[in-house]
Amino acid sequence: PRQKSANAGLPGEWLALFGSNAREAGLANASVALGGAGSAYANPAGLAEGKLGEANFMMAPLFSGGQYNAVSLSHPLAPKRYLGITLLSLSSGEAEQTDALGQTRGSFKSQNVAFLLSFGERLTSNFNFGFSVKAIKQSIADYSASSFGLDLGFQMPAQEGFGFGFD
Repeated sequence: PRQKSANAGLPGEWLALFGSNAREAGLANASVALGGAGSAYANPAGLAEGKLGEANFMMAPLFSGGQYNAVSLSHPLAPKRYLGITLLSLSSGEAEQTDALGQTRGSFKSQNVAFLLSFGERLTSNFNFGFSVKAIKQSIADYSASSFGLDLGFQMPAQEGFGFGFD
């Protein structure tokens, strides 16, 4: 496994720390078995649990002027098939930039953005499948990096109050 730096996190780690809606946040992001538009973030198979189109919006102010925003939309393509679009952003407030001698050299901000295009389908009455294509951009001061990813998810919807998901 990758080792965490003593004074910083891993690139993209913020995607695992925040949920896409208040429901996920209230469950401490233990949400791979949930359904609806916000589920594309944790498990795209959950999109198939939607009834109609759905929209989720979340804004969380953070310390020192930072902010986390999430917008998730889902729309039925056909019975039992859903398309999802999710936009996530995490920004910091202004931070003082210093050189090796501790002299102030101005200020900087950090900005993280992720875009997910997702698909979920109910294959049987007890099994959902889904996938997301992710585009991620992270920037801090004058440096930035971008990446892409693919997320596969499987889900057994709740039967008598118990559901199971794997992402």
